[in-house]
Amino acid sequence: MSAGVVVADLNRAGLGNYLFPWLRSAEIAHLSGRELLPPQWQRVRVGPYLRREPDKRNYGRLFARASAGTMWQRRRALRAARGIEEPESWRDFAGEVLPVRGMRDYFASFELDPEWHAGFVRSSVRPGVISARRERPYLAAHVRLGDFQPATPSERLESNNTSTPLEWFVRWTSAVRAVAPELDVVICSDGTDAELAPLLRLDRTFRAPARNALDDMMVLAWSAGILGSRSTFSAWGAFFDGAPMLVQPGGDPYRPHAAVFESSPERFEEFAQRLRR
Repeated sequence: MSAGVVVADLNRAGLGNYLFPWLRSAEIAHLSGRELLPPQWQRVRVGPYLRREPDKRNYGRLFARASAGTMWQRRRALRAARGIEEPESWRDFAGEVLPVRGMRDYFASFELDPEWHAGFVRSSVRPGVISARRERPYLAAHVRLGDFQPATPSERLESNNTSTPLEWFVRWTSAVRAVAPELDVVICSDGTDAELAPLLRLDRTFRAPARNALDDMMVLAWSAGILGSRSTFSAWGAFFDGAPMLVQPGGDPYRPHAAVFESSPERFEEFAQRLRR
């Protein structure tokens, strides 16, 4: 077993992006025997207040608070890690402090299976952060709006941080209803009710009662299937529990697992066959 500590050095980002270095550091600690230091979750973010987003991204409220001694150890470790690059493989690193940064190559970096990662997340949060799993099966839609560029009429997404048109969600929700009419539709979104109105008007379609971003992510993960955005948040929802996900063409840059389909009549048939009932 290796000695030393491993710590995720987080920059300013959203929860989906943060999970990559954090869970990579947790996995390395588990496999190497290094001590895992918790990242600094609490950061001041002005953007969510200026954009009047419902989720202010106060992620420090989601996870168990570190002790004063652990926070001091983390500050000391991050200071020692300045200028040290994360190695291609943790097995090649012999230093005392192993820093883990950024998203690297997304899910391909992980060695352990999604079930391990989902379990680690659930064991790390404060009581009440994640709601009970809904018993009735449902389709989940992740409509990312707030800090993304507005959607365009294009049939294909060409870049990150761009919203998928709401009309796309309406179209493919109706397509799912045609093959699985028993499914309710639960919307996870940072948009307002007015912005989501065309989708909310559909029968048995409503907003998720999730309490926070991580709770929303688990709503996605536990669904029968996901209509996703080009967002790491959508991708984590698909990754954690293997839910099949349909995205707009160009919307799958993260490759969370094999059951992600870019929308077309042919690919929709594959998605529909994998809907978990």
